[in-house]
Amino acid sequence: MSNGSSLFLLHTMNLVVRGLAWVNRCRDFVSNNSVVNLRKSESDAIRDYDILRERGALLRTWEHHGWFLLRYHDVKRALRDERFSSDVFSSPAIRMICERSAGRKDLPFLDSPWIQQLDPPDHTRVRRLVNRGFTNTYIKSLEPQISAIVLELLHDIDTDTPFDVIEHFAGPLPVLVVARLLGVPASDLDWFVEKSEVLVGISKLSKPDVVGLALNADAELRDYVATLVRSKREIPEDDLLSSLVMAEEGGDDFEGEELYATAVFLLVAGHETTTRLITAAIYLLLKHKDQREIALQTDRALGRALEEVLRLHPPVLVAPRRASADFEYLGHVLKKGHVVGMCISSANRDPRVFPDPEQFDVTRDGESHLSFGHGIHLCLGMSLARVEAMVALRHLFTVWPDLELITDNPNWGDDLTFRGIEKLLVKAVQNVGLTS
Repeated sequence: MSNGSSLFLLHTMNLVVRGLAWVNRCRDFVSNNSVVNLRKSESDAIRDYDILRERGALLRTWEHHGWFLLRYHDVKRALRDERFSSDVFSSPAIRMICERSAGRKDLPFLDSPWIQQLDPPDHTRVRRLVNRGFTNTYIKSLEPQISAIVLELLHDIDTDTPFDVIEHFAGPLPVLVVARLLGVPASDLDWFVEKSEVLVGISKLSKPDVVGLALNADAELRDYVATLVRSKREIPEDDLLSSLVMAEEGGDDFEGEELYATAVFLLVAGHETTTRLITAAIYLLLKHKDQREIALQTDRALGRALEEVLRLHPPVLVAPRRASADFEYLGHVLKKGHVVGMCISSANRDPRVFPDPEQFDVTRDGESHLSFGHGIHLCLGMSLARVEAMVALRHLFTVWPDLELITDNPNWGDDLTFRGIEKLLVKAVQNVGLTS
């Protein structure tokens, strides 16, 4: 080999080595500054958040083109900070993703947002109108109806073999309740459930085909609600949708498609999240027999247990917000339009606030979890979710006090926004509370 060839080879090798070193530095930078995907294993997901929380309070995530806020007091404070807008989907980049995914530009989801995407004063007006359907007195009055639905579902379960809690119980219950709340005819329930399950895919921006189907499902549901609203205007009934149709507060009422958007939001928020709450509660109570014995002693004890379930496994992991202007925050400069993920799950496991945060302790006192949010966007249906879960658990463990857990280590899914157990098999050993 000539000297020239040798020099060229050495030079090339040197470039390769330097290139590999640069790649490794980039990899190190990304691993230290970007949020890793949540794994399907519960313990892996916990370790992910533990690692990230210690890296810093506010982390840049290149994978998700924004930032993540991870510590309890920072998340709680930011959820009340008016500089963080809830109108995330107005981001030009996100809007472009949605339009391309759906194959069209006229998208009701973007042009007439759900209440959770609104900022004041629109949020204030719509929330005031909807609040009348979610008073504690009204929600409490639904308990007998919820009990009847729960007992009917339990009665229909074939206990000769293990059954999936989600398919036969935790899944159908919330949608039956919210459909009854909105006044949806029983004949439309199957279609209603199918569309609502597709609609949850709206958060999976990295999967355009899923987002496209979700946006089209939203449009179909709004068309359905529009037809239902017309019938409620002609013949009002004793349901929330009729109440919303007739709602007027200080001269304000719903503008344009706001009513349809609100009804669709109530469907999704009241269905998927409550299913996840009930499933996680059954899983944790079956896995921890000592905690179950404490929780089932009184309604107050069961209520505290539910709050601990919510702390450990919030149905919504991340609350997205958008920077409404350029400003400095926790030592970083946020640019207008930057999306900031408020990591509810990480905040709820912050050891600075919750001692032994991975421990399921139904007697835990101290700071409240952030699973229902904080500030003006505090979950509208949290009282309904609590009542549904309380009634469901009370009846379930009365009917089957020796229920056994078959799925010991379930998959929790990998959705960054909505996360819950994907399948939970149990076995009813002894039926003591139901009669034919």
